[in-house]
Amino acid sequence: MEKNKTIKKICPHCHSEIEASLAICPNCNENVGKSWVITYILVTTLPLAIGAYNFYTKRTKIAAIQLILMLLGIGLSHAFAGAIIFASIVSVWIIIDYFRILFNKFKDGYGNKLSKKVTIKSTALLTLLGVHRFYVERYVSGIFFILTLGGLGIWWLADLIAILTGNFKDKEGNLITE
Repeated sequence: MEKNKTIKKICPHCHSEIEASLAICPNCNENVGKSWVITYILVTTLPLAIGAYNFYTKRTKIAAIQLILMLLGIGLSHAFAGAIIFASIVSVWIIIDYFRILFNKFKDGYGNKLSKKVTIKSTALLTLLGVHRFYVERYVSGIFFILTLGGLGIWWLADLIAILTGNFKDKEGNLITE
């Protein structure tokens, strides 16, 4: 008789095999949780792929519920009110998760926070969406950045140059590297 097998994954930093439920690699002490950037991009750019971000973060039961609710809404499309009710429930759910991800309150299926290993590439990519300041947990300036459309593009360009030259800092004043 086989014992319960522990699901394993490979640490992307030191390439050692570790338990899939771990958020920190015990060998190199790096965060190995699901990526904040990928989760954020999935929830913002693929809202029609209901549950994609939840499947990615191993929240499969929640993803399945969202998918079933949306399919029920489509199935009830002949009953216009029913379709709107189901679509509204899922939409509000996704919006709530969007803000939970944005403010670093979202957890994966194992209860771990998403990996916020900040890199130049990730930060530069997020400038396109205007949320790079949320990524480095500079929330107040992030809100102003979005409200002013990146200072009508001037602030956005200055941030992008700072990121690409390695002069952009996180909330603790650490330079973004890698």
